[in-house]
Amino acid sequence: MIIHPYVLGPNILAFLPDEKKSYVHAFADQGIPTYIRILKDIQTTEAVQVMTGEDDARDTRRLCELLKATHGRSVTLNGFCQGGFMAVLDILSGELDGLVDALITCVAPMDGTRSKSLVEYMQHLPSRFRDLNYAGKSLPNGNRIVDGKVMSWVYKLKSMEKEAPLVILHRDLSNIRGSEIGKTAAAMNHWLIHDRMDLPEGITKLSFDSYTIPVAEDGTLPVKLFGKTLNFKGIKEKGIPWLLCYAEGDDLVDKDAALVPADYVDVEVTPFPKGHGAIATSWSDPRSACALHTRFGNGYRGPVRFQLDLEEGKRNSNGS
Repeated sequence: MIIHPYVLGPNILAFLPDEKKSYVHAFADQGIPTYIRILKDIQTTEAVQVMTGEDDARDTRRLCELLKATHGRSVTLNGFCQGGFMAVLDILSGELDGLVDALITCVAPMDGTRSKSLVEYMQHLPSRFRDLNYAGKSLPNGNRIVDGKVMSWVYKLKSMEKEAPLVILHRDLSNIRGSEIGKTAAAMNHWLIHDRMDLPEGITKLSFDSYTIPVAEDGTLPVKLFGKTLNFKGIKEKGIPWLLCYAEGDDLVDKDAALVPADYVDVEVTPFPKGHGAIATSWSDPRSACALHTRFGNGYRGPVRFQLDLEEGKRNSNGS
């Protein structure tokens, strides 16, 4: 089950299926039962407006229970960007015990204080922009949420800075008179402008704390769920294999921020070339040099390959 980032929304993970640029379809096209958890409309769903980290874990548990009952086996939790951070929290909370037996995270910020680029970016912002209250807004029913226009543009612009700089994108969009704009540029433009996700304050606070408070020396995270202290070492204690993917050219979640769990637990690490969004777009193409269903470089496994190998191992252990 794939967990999309609250900030970037789900569409980036099913970007251009017909062009073979879809993270979700990269799994499904290999015959893997694939699901993506999509948040209901925050404007019309009060439960989403007041959602907390605990609610996220409970919702994930209910979906995992349904999938396990449907397929007769435990679930691989697969989180992209902020979704990867939330997946780790959900597992460490204990809510998913007996339901999840593998973990994949891609370009996930595990300790935002180690992300040099984003920390530098935040330091140059006026202080009012660094105050979480600045991005808050009240709905007619009185519930406060976080304005996606403020939050998502920071993430979106940083995530595409290397592979599709805005100057180049604007040039391409300005010079299309009499010619047809490429599908990728058009889709990226639509995503930037229209896919704005307002966010629950409780969820945003978890991410905000992870970007301003470092992970402790013993691996304890700066946030809690259900009043419990969460420590990366809990993944090892639960015996859950973890594939951690990061992007070498990531200007949003750089290597130091993504690889923090490796200081405390054994994780399988796969580096991908290019920037933050490339795993969900460029490398989702099965014809690409770092296709997700292959091994590449120094024997690195893509996330689809990781899942296929897990399923083969289960079949072999069952003698089928």
